[in-house]
Parts: sequence; C-alpha cells; structure tokens
Amino acid sequence: MATTSIWRVNGWLGKVLIYIENPDKTENPAAYEKQGMDGKEAQGLSDVIEYAVQQKKTGKIAVDDEDVPVMQRFVSGVNCSPTTARDEMIAVKKRFGKEEGTVAYHGYQSFAPGEATPEMAHEIGLKLAKALWGEKYQVLVATHLDKAHHLHNHFVVNTVSFLDGIKYHRTEKDYFDMQRESDRLCREYGLSVIENPKRGKSKHYGEWRAEQEGRPTYLSLIKADVDAAIRQSMTERQFFYRLRQMGYDIKVGKDITVRPYDRPHGRKLVRNLGEDYSLENIRKRILAQRRPQRVETPEPRRCRLLGDLKQARKVTGFRALYFHYCYLLGVFPQKQKINAFRTLTTESLAVFIPFKVQEIQDKGGIYFGENAISHNLIMCNKANLLNQSAFYLGVPGAGKSFAVKELIAFLMLHPNYANDEILICDPEGEFGALVKALGREKATVAHLVAGGKDKLNSMYMVEGYGEQNPIVEKSQFVMSLIEQIDKRGVGPQHKSIIDRCTALVYPEAEKEGRAATLCDLRNKLLEQPEEKAKEIALSLELYTTGSLDIFGRDSTVDLNKPYVVFDIHGLGEQLKPAGSLVITDTILNRVTLNWKRGKRTHVFIDEFHVMFENEQSGIFFNSAWRQFRKRGAYPTAITQNVEYLLDSVQASTMLSNSEFIVMLNQAASDREKLSKLLNISKEQMSYVTNADAGCGLIRYGSALVPFVNRFPRNTKLYALMTTKPGEGVFGGEEVLV
Repeated sequence: MATTSIWRVNGWLGKVLIYIENPDKTENPAAYEKQGMDGKEAQGLSDVIEYAVQQKKTGKIAVDDEDVPVMQRFVSGVNCSPTTARDEMIAVKKRFGKEEGTVAYHGYQSFAPGEATPEMAHEIGLKLAKALWGEKYQVLVATHLDKAHHLHNHFVVNTVSFLDGIKYHRTEKDYFDMQRESDRLCREYGLSVIENPKRGKSKHYGEWRAEQEGRPTYLSLIKADVDAAIRQSMTERQFFYRLRQMGYDIKVGKDITVRPYDRPHGRKLVRNLGEDYSLENIRKRILAQRRPQRVETPEPRRCRLLGDLKQARKVTGFRALYFHYCYLLGVFPQKQKINAFRTLTTESLAVFIPFKVQEIQDKGGIYFGENAISHNLIMCNKANLLNQSAFYLGVPGAGKSFAVKELIAFLMLHPNYANDEILICDPEGEFGALVKALGREKATVAHLVAGGKDKLNSMYMVEGYGEQNPIVEKSQFVMSLIEQIDKRGVGPQHKSIIDRCTALVYPEAEKEGRAATLCDLRNKLLEQPEEKAKEIALSLELYTTGSLDIFGRDSTVDLNKPYVVFDIHGLGEQLKPAGSLVITDTILNRVTLNWKRGKRTHVFIDEFHVMFENEQSGIFFNSAWRQFRKRGAYPTAITQNVEYLLDSVQASTMLSNSEFIVMLNQAASDREKLSKLLNISKEQMSYVTNADAGCGLIRYGSALVPFVNRFPRNTKLYALMTTKPGEGVFGGEEVLV
C-alpha cells in the first residue's frame, strides 16, 4: 500500500522540509548559502535536492567487516545525473528563459510499514517517475530510510521540459494519475492497495505543528463550536441560530460553509472536518439527542464597595425614600429584619406597579379578551391606529392559531366587516374547516399540492401592481422565488438575465391576449445565449414542466370569493417557503384590486419567519408589507420562532413599527429581546412568562394591557378552532354548523 502527493516549491523549501520529515529542526533554511548559487531559483532547487539526497536518509549501511562499513545509496536520476541534477535542471531553465516562478515540484510516495524493502521501494519509485514524467522532464528520485519501518520516496521534478521548454503545471488529474500508477505498481509487486480511497484535504504546516504541540487551531476551534451548537440544538434551525450567535456567517449548499465575521474566508465542514459534518449527518446527530445541552450562564458576582462610610455623604429626600423602598421590596439584600414602619402614600406606591389600569373599548371594536387587571372586556378597532399591521407571537401551544381563528370568526360574523375580504396563507392546513363552515358558498379553500387540481399563476399581475414600475417589482419577486428554490443564491448576472426576460415576457403575452406564466419565462430564458440563463431555467423546471407545476400555469383557483384560504400543508417543509412567497404575491394582486374597488382586505400569514430566510425574499416581503398598509389591507403575521424573526433587521423593524402586537407565552430568550425592542419592563413581561394558553399582553398603540381569554369548550365554534390532539375537527370530531 502506498500513498502519494505532489506540490510546488517556490524559493527555498523551508517549512515544507520540516513538515515532511523533521518538525524539530532548528536550523534556519533561509540561512543556507552555497557556493556558485545565482538567484532564488538556484537556491531553492538546491535546497530541495540536498534534502532529498542527504546521506543519512538515503544510505543503507551494511557491515562486511567490523572496521569497514559499506554505504549503499538509494538515489537515482531520470534524464539527469544524481550528482549534477541541480546544475542540469538550472541549465534547462536558462536555455528556455523560464527561470522565474515555481522552481520545481516536490512529490512523495509513502509505503505501509513492513511491506517493502528499501530496494523494492526505490525500484517502484523509479518506475513511477519514468511513467509520469520520464518523456519530457528531469526527475531526481530518492528513497528515505531514516524512520524505522517507514520507507518513502521523494521526487524532485524540474518544471521546465528539456524537450520543448513547456512548463509543468500540476492539476487535479495529475494527482489522480500519480495515485493510479502507484497503485498499479504496488499490485505488480504484490503490495496492498487502498480500495476506494476517501478524498481529503492536506493540512497546512502550521495546523499540523499546532496539533503536535497540543495548541488549538483555526479548524479545531470551528469544530468545537459546531459540536457545541449541535449539542445545544433540537432542530436544524436552532443549530444554525446557535452558530450565528457564536459569530459565524453560514452558507448552505452541497457543503456547509462557515465563516467567522472577522475572517475573509470561510471553511467547508465536510471538506475540512469529514463526512460526520455533512448536513444530513448533523441532522442525525441532533435528532439522536434526547434533550439539548443547556447553555450555562455565569452567575452574577457580588462586588464589595471599598471606602470610608464615615466620610460618605448622607442620602436624603426622594432618593433616600427610593432606596428605602427598594430595600423593603428585597431589591437590596437584607442581612437582618428591621422592625420599623413607614407611611407609604398611594402616589409613591404607584411607582412600583407596572400597569396603570388602561382600558381598550373602541366603538365598533372586536373582542380580544378580558383585561387581567380590571376584568373589563377588551374591544379593539384597528382602524383607529396609525397603522393596521399586527403580529401574533408565542411559543408552540401558547394559543396563537386559536386567537387568530377567533379573530377571523368575529370578522366573518360582525356586521361592520360584512363587505371585507379575508385572505389566509395556511401552511398547516388548519384554517380551512373554520372558514368553510362559516363562509359556506362565499369561501374558497385552495389545496396546493403536487399533482393537485388547484393551481396559481405566479406571474399574474394586475394593473397597479407594485409601488413603482410593475415589471421591476415582478423581477424582484422572481429573484426571490429562485433564491428560495436554489439555495446558492442569485448573483448579479442572474439578476440581469431575469430582469431582461421578465420585461420581454409580458408584452408578448399581452399581444396574444393572455396572462404571462412561469412557463413563458422559462422558455424565454432558454432562448438566451448565456449559460447562466440555462441554469435559471433548470431551477424553474420543477415548477413549470415538472411535478410541482402548480405555480407555473394559469390559475384554476376561484379568487373572486370574499374568503380565500391557501392551504400549502401538502407541499412539505422544503417547498413551503416558495409556496408562501407565491401566495403572498397572489394576495398582493387581490389587495390591489380590492383597493381600487374601495374594499378592505384582512391578510393573515402563518409561519411568517420563513419569509426572511434569505435576502431577496426579505426585500420582496418587506415591500409587500408596505403595500398592504397603503392599500387598505390589515396584514397580520403569526410566528412561533420569534428569536429567528428578530435576527432579521427588516423583520424586527416591521415588528417595532407595528401598532398592534399580541404577545402570548414567550421563551426566555425571546422575552429579553422583545423587552429591549418594544421597551417593555421586566415586570410587564411577567405576564408572558409561563402564561396559560390564550393569555398574555396586547400592545395597542401606546397602550400595553395584560389580558386573559378563556373560550368555552362545549361549543361548536371551539371544535372548529382548536388544534389540541383529540379535540375538535382535527381530533376526528364531526361538526355541523
């Protein structure tokens, strides 16, 4: 069995020599100076030759007589003499005027311990050199015998051909040819061969040296962080979030690339750390864990204030009263109980109460629960707010979906909203039963699934689409869709091609008296001369002529009814982001039509966070969100992944600028971030800490009100809205309305 490799030599060999054989070498290679050397090329070439043929590594001592040692050397030349190899190689370089650049290539062939004799190893090395380079290049072959049971050959290959002066450049193919020829010779000599060798990346000398000395390396630190992120995660999304928290920028393709924010270049996990760090194997490692490793937070340390209290200035007035109340309330540590009483006025006590009793009872409002302090009804009319954007936030099981369904039911039944339209993006297929039961013939439930009859034209565009140029806006949408499909992203050249083809498709379709489709765009891309256009067309194939053509052809969904539910549960987790994007664009078209007709539209989008998984989708959805507000729509976003949502600058800005936010039970990390973003005190956030389902906080304009909402369970409406296992329509119960 033999392993091989080859690399270029520039200048002096230095680090390369130490890395190959002698890590404890103390001589400075830069100090080597020989007589008759002209230039760096000569010096570097001399260094590598001298290293390859040094006697103590290539000599085999046999003792015929006790006083007379006989030295046998294993050094040979191909197309040159071993004794004058350096001069011959330099002469060839000068003859063809190619003395600059790479001076030589240095290769090795290492044999398994105990398999070969020195004679056999040298013979194999000589045959290998003749087979690979013997026709055109000068090669020096040396077999090293310095390590016990570790025979290995060294090859010094001149970079300039003595035949025609062509320079030798090692390629990936040359590497595999060297290994293949070496394996053939090993089989010829009866040596073992590595079957199906795994490709790997050789280590840098500095990395190898650090490992030998027990010091951390760049890759070892990355590996430790990746392992820690795996241990602390229960889902793939949590894993990537933990890495971002640690300061890594992440790109997912065939391999996962991680890059610290302070480094210009990233590292591919599989290439550098092995197959255990592929995305599939990382998922398996995460799923194999029963529970994630808790991130330990350091305990706060108490500090002792040093100084002379006798010289300290006495605190008086309101400041003293404040400190006294803090002491009584346990804010400051109490070493002993003080039996003293102080008069506390109502006004002073109000400072420590997080809520003043605020009431929300708008005329024409909709019921949103009961005030937890005053026990009065909360009636909200979002038309009175500066903007009508709304968010529902909470952990799984907190009651987000139930609260939104309750709102939808009241909108459908309230006479003030009888002429309004309701559009719902439903990733989990849980809104259709309620809307169908209450809306009857006025409702459409579109089941978007591969091979299904319901289809949406993702290229459909009404008059007035977008904020400025509709073609530009549609190009932005197509870029977002392709980025969701192809995780490699959309580069500048791709954007130019998409913009060009989008502008060509619509006039042609208009001339034919029909709506443009994604199939038209793909055909136009195939007509373009650029190879990148073909790549984009290939990405769209699945959605046009493939099994997921539900977004590539004319729409079959009846969008003229006032209540429309887009059920994308059947698309699967991988395709839901793309489906949500197409549905958002479809909703935007419908909102534009209703705006022109003077009708109000209520838009509900579940799993809102997936819209911001990449940059292009985030830009498109941020634009759509602005247009919803400007065109008389009431957009409502629902998400359980608040932490992931707040990582997006655009999404967090949308959240902070929204006038209506319903916060249900929140995770500890989410509570902290929401408190900072929305300027909510810790006492107020206690209402969303371990809160019961359906209970929490409502931010309504400047008001912040705690609420409880207990819906009666023995009703048909509850059966239509609940998603608890074993209850309602999702538990198999039949409900007739």
